[in-house]
Amino acid sequence: MSTVSLVPAGREPLSFNPAILASVDSCLENSGIGRSAWAANLPIMNPDGFDSQITFVYTGDLGRSAAFYGQQLGLELARDQGACLIYRVTSDAYLGVCTHHTPNPGGIILTLVTDDVDGWAARLRAADVEVDGPHTNTRFELYHCFVHDPDGHLVEIQRFDNPL
Repeated sequence: MSTVSLVPAGREPLSFNPAILASVDSCLENSGIGRSAWAANLPIMNPDGFDSQITFVYTGDLGRSAAFYGQQLGLELARDQGACLIYRVTSDAYLGVCTHHTPNPGGIILTLVTDDVDGWAARLRAADVEVDGPHTNTRFELYHCFVHDPDGHLVEIQRFDNPL
């Protein structure tokens, strides 16, 4: 199959199927935007894509963290690696909690997105977890509450008012 290459300023060459590019040209015809300007605004992405995502945090007490993430937040344990527990957050996103480094809270906010922020806040309060909120954040158009895991990592439970 033949392709047409465009080289936007400062970017690697991009290859397109000529039929798709003809369709793009048709859309751009009356816009005043040329092919190069259009291609320069395309998002940069890994051409092979990614299969999933894992965020790792460190804990000083794996059992205490297992109780928080597994029981209080109800995350499914996907894999127990001994020094690391990996929890399923969504079908393709995971959280790893590990003991092989010293916890360093403050570097991240672990955000869990749900429509039921109030329900989660009530559930966590009932489990004796200190909950800050829920609050409305007009600047970022969201509704959220915060808790800290047993090692002090900030966990945000939020709902986007304007979904992604």
